Amino acid sequence: SFDIPWAPIFGNHDHDTYSPGYDSPKGVSDEWIMAQFASAENCIFMEGPENVDGCGNYIVHIKEQGTDKLIRALYFFDSLLVGVNDSHVQFYRDAVAYTTELNGGKTLESIVFVHIPLPEDATVYTQQLEKDFADTVGTVGRPATDLASGTTEFFKAIKELGSTQNVIAGHDHENAYYITYQGIKLIYNMKSSNGDDYHNVANTGGGVFTIGKTTEFRYERA
Repeated sequence: SFDIPWAPIFGNHDHDTYSPGYDSPKGVSDEWIMAQFASAENCIFMEGPENVDGCGNYIVHIKEQGTDKLIRALYFFDSLLVGVNDSHVQFYRDAVAYTTELNGGKTLESIVFVHIPLPEDATVYTQQLEKDFADTVGTVGRPATDLASGTTEFFKAIKELGSTQNVIAGHDHENAYYITYQGIKLIYNMKSSNGDDYHNVANTGGGVFTIGKTTEFRYERA
């Protein structure tokens, strides 16, 4: 009703319908979910290339209003049940190269969206635990070491290519915090409803990116 474009990604439970150990009574499939996205007003979800694992690995470019000037790239990933893998790493590399070409050969700042946090989130959680989370902004709930997974090659590609300054993940209902690690802001987004098994209403709301000369992030509670 706000007439605003929206761009979803798949979470691990969206694949429950066929994954061993994750039986679901929902009776829906990935194809059914994607069909709902395709028919939804203002939804800019794309299925993504066939050589990348999952559903919904895609790129959104943001342009300066009224011009063709690119100002940000948004990279969306289906991190499946166990985190990003080598196919996602290659897609990320290809996406940055494609965006750079469109941007006249100049690297464009980007934001990465995944559901399952990167393994580096577990690394920084352990480091911050020893420091009583002195460098952490937000609310720490469940240990990231229980949640983060996937290949470490993804973060290596982020560092190497120098495009992405913010990585935002979901997956956990109790965490709403971010930590800057090796110059990259690793963010747990805030859950948007209390209709789940974690009823910490104080941490219900969302994350907001403000894009200008720099990209600023903040939490807004409902």
